[in-house]
Amino acid sequence: MKARTCALILLLGLSGQSSAASKSVSDPNREVIVLLRPGALTLSDSRSEYPINQAAFRDGSLAALLTARAVQAVARACPDAKPTDARKHLPDGRIIVLMDLSNLFRIRVPDGVRREDLIAQLRANQEVLLAELNGSIHYRAQPNDTLFQRQWNLQNIGQSGGAPRADIDAVRGWDVGTGVGDTRIGVVDEFGVDANHEDLIGRVTGQIGLGNRATRARRGVCVCISAQCPRNGRHARAERIGRLPK
Repeated sequence: MKARTCALILLLGLSGQSSAASKSVSDPNREVIVLLRPGALTLSDSRSEYPINQAAFRDGSLAALLTARAVQAVARACPDAKPTDARKHLPDGRIIVLMDLSNLFRIRVPDGVRREDLIAQLRANQEVLLAELNGSIHYRAQPNDTLFQRQWNLQNIGQSGGAPRADIDAVRGWDVGTGVGDTRIGVVDEFGVDANHEDLIGRVTGQIGLGNRATRARRGVCVCISAQCPRNGRHARAERIGRLPK
């Protein structure tokens, strides 16, 4: 499990190297992650980086490809990983074969080289099982709703005694996108929607159902709400409208 955790961190671009000499290598936005076949590449020291001409490749075509693309260095992604870590024995006797992280490498490319082009060529090489971009992750979209921390269904951090992460991962979704103005959400509700709510003003169309209560009780109402987040960055709250007292 230790090696597996190491790979996850590296794939997310959070390299643990701290020496000044290795600073450029640990820039995930200049790296490609590759999984090679066993024996395809051998490095004398699992914790050091090597220029391509000092690494031992089984197949000369892979070395030639990396040299032609001006790859600057290669290093083990998980220095502590061993081939035996990829085989997990279950109590019932079954064996699960996982990714062999001892064959996972980080390849650094110089500025100006399109990593996507290198990945396309690597995927065509017989020694390569996987080739993907490395990269850093930055948190972007965070709501400025003062009541956001109370909405455990959107992000559950254990508030009010709840179970952490028992939510819909809304924040991770907002990092991908916060919607566009041409998306509409249809709502059918017995009593209607408060179109004057601070998060819904100017975003509700249709029959909002805020007329006579007796009329509302006999029929449902249908409204459309824009899914786009307002420009001030606030994310709309999903407000539950309860039954009105008799």
